Amino acid sequence: MSFPGRWQRPFVDRTRGKTSGEASTIGATGWSPMPGPLAAVLILGFAIILWPLATHGPHIGPEGSAVLSFLHDINLVFHEAGHVLFGPFGRTLTILGGSLMQLLVPLAVAISFLKRRDAAGFAVGGFWFFENFVDLGVYIADARALALPLIHNLGPESHDWHNLLRGWGLLRWDTAIATASNAIGGLGMTWAVVFVVWRYTRYRKDVVPCRMD
Repeated sequence: MSFPGRWQRPFVDRTRGKTSGEASTIGATGWSPMPGPLAAVLILGFAIILWPLATHGPHIGPEGSAVLSFLHDINLVFHEAGHVLFGPFGRTLTILGGSLMQLLVPLAVAISFLKRRDAAGFAVGGFWFFENFVDLGVYIADARALALPLIHNLGPESHDWHNLLRGWGLLRWDTAIATASNAIGGLGMTWAVVFVVWRYTRYRKDVVPCRMD
């Protein structure tokens, strides 16, 4: 039975000619769909994190954003685990291992979703990966000032980036390195937002209504 002039479901994949049930998990480019509600939730979540960064900077603590402090606490778990995991590989890697683990864990998450072509998961993993560059930037910038409180009331002699940069002869460049880390993080998180918008626009183009004759 046909209804001239009306668009009817199901939807089809423009390039594959599949019904929406068949194309609901994979779009024309191999990525999972990015429908409007999912894209909106992701962008809203990213904005909640990006707004305090843009307006107040990456401050962590009572004077900073509660959202950023919450994320920092999550990142800190992997940071401390990194010191333990890299412990057998010498002093430098033991110190650096905390920061490395902060990057490796979200990177592994992003790669895992990338292999599955899960657009939403890849965007979240990528955003988290780059957010850690900003989180680390706060720590790096404190290498000379030694003003940040360390866990377990550790003294300044336990400051990772003070020890690393001093050992590498780069201590006077702490704020410059931190600025670069923040820039990488900011650009990367912006890329994650653009990626979500791109996948949403591709979803709109790949899945179109089919006229029922």
